[in-house]
Amino acid sequence: MPRRQRGRRKSGNLDVLVITYLSPVLSPSDGALTESARKMLEALRSPATPEAVAQVTGLPLFRVRSGLRELAQAGLLEETEGHYQLTEAGRQKI
Repeated sequence: MPRRQRGRRKSGNLDVLVITYLSPVLSPSDGALTESARKMLEALRSPATPEAVAQVTGLPLFRVRSGLRELAQAGLLEETEGHYQLTEAGRQKI
């Protein structure tokens, strides 16, 4: 799940709480891949498990699992029986 960032801003006389969801795989400013997402995609040139991706990239397993889910939801990966592999769209990103 994306991380949450909290902040406050004034809206007229009201103090409004603003919650922004930060994606571990997409930059909040322009939607580009984050460095960790790029590492995960590069590690998946051949199908691999989340554990193998974590080992190759040096990223924490919890970050890899959430990142792989998001990349799959974005259509860049597909998961089959616990192994992730690049889609054509994912191959074009790396």
